[in-house]
Amino acid sequence: MYNTPKYEQEFLKQQAENNALVRDQLEQKNKDMMQKIHTFCERSGFDFDDVVKKINSDVMFASTFATDPAKQNLFEKLAGEYIQGIDFISDFKKLPSSGTNALYIVSGSLLGGDDLSRSGGSIEAKSIDFSWKYKDKQFYAFHKYTRQSGGAQDNQYNDMKAFIRNANSSTNQNYYFMAIADGEYFNTQNGKAGVSKIENLKNMANNSMGVYAVRIEELYDVLKTICNVF
Repeated sequence: MYNTPKYEQEFLKQQAENNALVRDQLEQKNKDMMQKIHTFCERSGFDFDDVVKKINSDVMFASTFATDPAKQNLFEKLAGEYIQGIDFISDFKKLPSSGTNALYIVSGSLLGGDDLSRSGGSIEAKSIDFSWKYKDKQFYAFHKYTRQSGGAQDNQYNDMKAFIRNANSSTNQNYYFMAIADGEYFNTQNGKAGVSKIENLKNMANNSMGVYAVRIEELYDVLKTICNVF
C-alpha cells in the first residue's frame, strides 16, 4: 500500500543532479565550491588554475567536487516523507537536530535542548529525528541509513544502540520509541555474536516498554499492531 523509500535510487538521482551543478557553481564562484578547490590544491599541491581547467574539461574529475547527497540529509528526508504519508497517524514533525527545540531521550526522560544543557549534557544524547501521534499514543523515532562499514558508520551504530538503551528506561506507557535502522550496513555481522546488527538492535529493544528496532519497510505493520489499526 505504501511505497518505502528507494534510498539508493534517489541517492544516484541526487548525485547526478549535484554533478551537473559543479561547473555552474564554479562559473558563479560559489563560496563552497571555491573552498573545495582551494582545499584540494592545498592537499594535493596542484595549481588552482590547472584544477579549474581540469574541472571544465573532464566531467568525471568535476564530479569529485560535487556535494555528497548524504550531507544534504537526503536519507532522513526520504524516511520522513514516508512516515508522514501513513494515513492513520497525525501531527508528524521533523524535529531540529540541535538548539532549544531539539528533543533527546536520556535515561528514559525526554529533554529539550535547554534542559539537556542545564543538566550538564550526556555523552549518549542524540537528538530525536521525528515525532508523530496516534490518538493518545506519542511516537518518537531515531533514524539512520548507513550504507557500508567503517569508523563513521560504526559510530552511527553506537548512536542507535544508545538511543535504544535510553528509551528502554522510559516508564510512560503512552510513549513509543522507534529506532529505524536502514541500509546494508545493518545487515552485516555484529562482531562475533552470530547475529546481524539489525538483529542485535531488535534484541536490545524492550518492546514491552514501547521500544522497537525496525527497518523502514517494517514500520507500517509495527504501527498498525501498536495502534490496533486493521
